[in-house]
Amino acid sequence: MHIRDIEDSVIATLAAFLEKKPATIKTRLLRKGGEMPVDSFDMLKIQLQLEETFGIDFPYDERTEEACRSVKSMALLIRELMRERDTELTKA
Repeated sequence: MHIRDIEDSVIATLAAFLEKKPATIKTRLLRKGGEMPVDSFDMLKIQLQLEETFGIDFPYDERTEEACRSVKSMALLIRELMRERDTELTKA
């Protein structure tokens, strides 16, 4: 999956959670420098939705903490976790 598609999915998830249009979220992100427009408690709820959407599990470590700072970093971690998952599936 292309990183742009993952970013769009993260934005769509944020938009649904915040009850806004994805375009509104994109504009807000551009104005704020890409920082996630939610607090840590809400981010946990969003992570759970992203885990379900992408079939991944976020680790409880610095990678996830760092990824919660922006859509781009979240998308990069999701792609990494998807690759790790796929590698494990091919080994099994």
